[in-house]
Amino acid sequence: MLPKVPSEVLDKLRNSGQSPPWKCKLQLRRGRTVFGVEINATGEITNVGGRAIYSASDISFGTGAIEDVTLYPE
Repeated sequence: MLPKVPSEVLDKLRNSGQSPPWKCKLQLRRGRTVFGVEINATGEITNVGGRAIYSASDISFGTGAIEDVTLYPE
């Protein structure tokens, strides 16, 4: 099962005007940042830093730690 971003983050992505899959960076708690994240239309993280994601164990952070998202320009 792919990890999902929190609903607030998914709402921000859907209201961004860009079409999925969204390429972005995630700001986590304690000042951590994860670059090169790809999120599909249902809010699932499918790629991080060029690596395909197949389950929550494939990422080094919990999705509950996501505080904000910044989209890369298309």
